[in-house]
Amino acid sequence: MIRHILDRLTPQVDEVIIIANRHQQEYAALGVPVFSDYIQGFHGPLVGMATGLQHAGYDRVVFVPCDGPFISTELVKSFTGTIRAF
Repeated sequence: MIRHILDRLTPQVDEVIIIANRHQQEYAALGVPVFSDYIQGFHGPLVGMATGLQHAGYDRVVFVPCDGPFISTELVKSFTGTIRAF
């Protein structure tokens, strides 16, 4: 599933990073930076988003779920400027 998401999202953005609390080595093998939540204990997606914002190198970001098979190939098209995806 993650390869599918990367295939759809990567052409739309300048950089992709993954926020994951498990399987970091497997995700890193995909050539994408991987970060764990900055708060330990699996507190949910908002902590993952906050972690992503800490590592974002751009003013605008887009977040997508790793289990969303229907990510549009034009999701980011309506956005302007440089986008970094998580």
